[in-house]
Amino acid sequence: MHNSAEDYMFYLIPYIAEIITAEKLTDAQRTLQFDAIMRLQGILNHYKKLGYRADLISKIAEKKGAMIRTVTTKSEMLKVLKPDCPRYDGNKFVVGKYNVPEEELICWSEVSLKCGRPLMDIACNRYLEIFKQVYPEYASEVQGGV
Repeated sequence: MHNSAEDYMFYLIPYIAEIITAEKLTDAQRTLQFDAIMRLQGILNHYKKLGYRADLISKIAEKKGAMIRTVTTKSEMLKVLKPDCPRYDGNKFVVGKYNVPEEELICWSEVSLKCGRPLMDIACNRYLEIFKQVYPEYASEVQGGV
């Protein structure tokens, strides 16, 4: 992995090339996928400006770029681009088809920053679960604080 803040572009460029050269896409699908990649780039730039780690942003680019390559409708594209927040069923969080743990981690971080107080226990536990999933090498350090 490179250390540049632009790492995510290394993941997006191959998807852009695939979109341009794909023979089985209609012109409308090609435009849809290309526009989705450009919108994703804007979202990733926003995360970069907020100061999130390049490796986190690159993983989102890799996963969402792959999802975008399967999109054939505008409604699908909107689902891919929007953070797919898990739903709490009363016992556990249930993730959807378009959930990207790295993006969920950013969302929980932003919620925590914006609410001005610590997350509720359920939310805090979910944040820690996702953190350990995304950064298993730090799991033992985080576990000591809980």
